[in-house]
Amino acid sequence: MSFTDIIEGKINMKKKYVIAIVLTLAVLFVPIPSGICKDGGTRTYSAFTYKIVKWNKIYENAAGNDDKYQKTSVYWIPNNFKSLDELWKSVVRNDSSENQNNNLQIGFYMSENQVSLLEIKENNEYVFDRHIAMSYVPMGKYEIKDDILTLEANDELSPYRFSFDGDTLVYQGEDILDSVKKGTVFQYKGMERPAYPISDQNK
Repeated sequence: MSFTDIIEGKINMKKKYVIAIVLTLAVLFVPIPSGICKDGGTRTYSAFTYKIVKWNKIYENAAGNDDKYQKTSVYWIPNNFKSLDELWKSVVRNDSSENQNNNLQIGFYMSENQVSLLEIKENNEYVFDRHIAMSYVPMGKYEIKDDILTLEANDELSPYRFSFDGDTLVYQGEDILDSVKKGTVFQYKGMERPAYPISDQNK
């Protein structure tokens, strides 16, 4: 065997190693689409080490109404081997624990006169669209203590406080113009932002 044959043999061996490494990495990290679920359009992309779930799930909320959950989540090993039903149960549990109370749902609450909108988000965050005449929109973290929801913000009317029971919030803070006063009821509207005067004019 000549010196050239030996060199070529080593090069070919290195190529085989490189190909083997690339194939291994592809199996471990390249996600493969698994189709569309019949739950509203949820899609999954699976690799050996993780799974991507693009949730688009229609479900029944606490009020007994159809609602939709939309979010992209990544599940690493070993959770990537769980079924979608098991992962959905973890979504429900996490949402409940993040909100510290099963009665406070993630989504939108609109005032009874439809001039104010409160969004309760994941990770104990909120956005409070108080009134169309007010350009400043408070947002940040909220907390719950003794069945009182408190929104902290950097303005003269903060903190904003609500009592709540199920799908209903009742405002307990300072008056916001002439439209949102102590006792104003905010009703849960679901996880999709509802169309109403403030949202339409703020676009």
